[in-house]
Amino acid sequence: MKHRQSIGILICAVILLGLPGCGPAADPCEAADLTAPGVISGTGPSTSGITEDLTPEFPWTAAYDCDFDGFRVEVALDGDFTAPGLVIGTTGPDAGSWTPSGDLQPASHYQWRVAAYVGGVVGDYSPERSFFTGPACADDQRWTVTLESPGFGTVVAEEHPALAWSYPDASCLPEGYQFRVQNQDTSAMALSGEGGPYAGFETNVPFLDDCQLYYWWVQPVIGGTASEHYVPAYFVTDFHGTCPGMPCDAAGLVSPQPLSPLDGSAWTGNYPIVRWDYPYPVCLAGLDFHAEVARDLAFTDLVVYGDVPGGWLTFDPAAAVLDDCTTYYWHVAADTGGTVGPYSTTWSFTTDLAGTCPGGVCDVTGLPAPTPLSPAEGADWAGTSPVVTWGYSGHGCEALITFHAEVARNLAFTDLVVYGDIPGEYNTFDPAAVVLDDCTTYYWHVAATTANGEGPFSETRAFRTNFSGACDRSTSGQVNQDAVCRSGPSLDHPILLYLTRGQGVEVVGRNAPGSWLVVIRPDGFGECWISAGLVNTEEDVNLLAVRTAPPAPGPTDDGTGQGSDEPAGSTATPVPTVDCSQLACAACMANPACIWTNTQGTCVGYCSNR
Repeated sequence: MKHRQSIGILICAVILLGLPGCGPAADPCEAADLTAPGVISGTGPSTSGITEDLTPEFPWTAAYDCDFDGFRVEVALDGDFTAPGLVIGTTGPDAGSWTPSGDLQPASHYQWRVAAYVGGVVGDYSPERSFFTGPACADDQRWTVTLESPGFGTVVAEEHPALAWSYPDASCLPEGYQFRVQNQDTSAMALSGEGGPYAGFETNVPFLDDCQLYYWWVQPVIGGTASEHYVPAYFVTDFHGTCPGMPCDAAGLVSPQPLSPLDGSAWTGNYPIVRWDYPYPVCLAGLDFHAEVARDLAFTDLVVYGDVPGGWLTFDPAAAVLDDCTTYYWHVAADTGGTVGPYSTTWSFTTDLAGTCPGGVCDVTGLPAPTPLSPAEGADWAGTSPVVTWGYSGHGCEALITFHAEVARNLAFTDLVVYGDIPGEYNTFDPAAVVLDDCTTYYWHVAATTANGEGPFSETRAFRTNFSGACDRSTSGQVNQDAVCRSGPSLDHPILLYLTRGQGVEVVGRNAPGSWLVVIRPDGFGECWISAGLVNTEEDVNLLAVRTAPPAPGPTDDGTGQGSDEPAGSTATPVPTVDCSQLACAACMANPACIWTNTQGTCVGYCSNR
């Protein structure tokens, strides 16, 4: 500092010259000498942005020609330098900055100032400078700003009122705010601006007109983007208390805006609850609303009516019980001092108390069929009682429907094992008391029902019980071309039977690779093996039991492959050569190379080669 440099020069001169004293010392500063220190723009905590450092440095400049004790720094929350939480720091006279020893409060607004002092006298303070501590809000911390002043529905008596708001998340600060004030009637923007983290705006420039209705809103700016959602507040201006024809007067009443029940909608409650809005919220405190619900458009057959205080925008007459499947009409009007304004647009709704009225969302004629899930088609069931589950796409009707499930021994469901009705919130039928027979095929399906009827059943699914795991499984099949059926799963096994294309067979087993299948012989003489590629089956053949192959008697194949369509490169046993036309009925039917044709009755006909 300037005075300290002068003292240092005098001391050096005394020492060098060997003089007995230092000369006269600087005079102590008086209060008038301690002018306000200066703060260089662009130094210290930012006045427009957010300071993330909670122990920021506070710099200043000052020069005095008199002796003083040091500097006093004050940091005040929200600029209140009289509050108990005031942060105070002191330095020596040579200091040009100060840093607090502890953290300041995060996400807060502060002001700071500095002054020189001597003894118990503090000089003029520097101009107070604002700053904001972080952290700045992240994108997932976007909230609707709370509007504080002008308050909702207030009367403003000045042309340039201060705007004040707050942010509901105290853990962070938006980097700025956008604020708007708009004339309700003309839609003209009276005020539009954007600022930093400070939650308010003040100006001496008039921006409002007298006797007008305004609404205003604020949007926080986070990550450089203003939030889209906001909630406006309304106020009216009346600078002299003489504005005529305000919207709250009897002559200014307008129609309320109906909200619910929506026009033409279905109503599932036992009594009506109607809701509306009013275009001039500033008037609500002085208004009543007259609401009516009727069975006809002329409102001559009233069901209920009532007067609702203006602070409420809901009519909830619990004592009025509605009839089901019936159309009702409702409207509402504002009332001030006995003067009723124009009614809102009339809206209708139709009751559907059980959700099952014709044309309703859960009308039985529109109910979808459930989707069967388990047991899957053709699955083995190891449990002793049936547990069936399903899915349902008729969302929204679960509380209004019941599922009817059936388990039977036949596809026609005339031989029922068990049936039950399950609440719509559940999708499982578990009749533990019903015991199933082992190695038996059962069928199941399920349908959604209402008080007005039953919807379509799901697709039918079949499952087979197999408690022990030893039950044989079978599936239907069809031969896809003329083929031979052998005594075992190889070309070395002799031919037992000839099958024709399109002939149906019952498949009861397979070899381990699944390349050969065991079928019941259509002639009733036991079983035989056929190449898997020659049969189309209804179910997956891998679900069939694996059979042990009988030993082959030895190679008998001449390589012709006659009468079969077996894998490429393989050969088949030839069809025996015989003149079938000479055989009688019984011998013909016993010879696999022959076929008997009836012409008049059983065994009345002729025998021929296949």
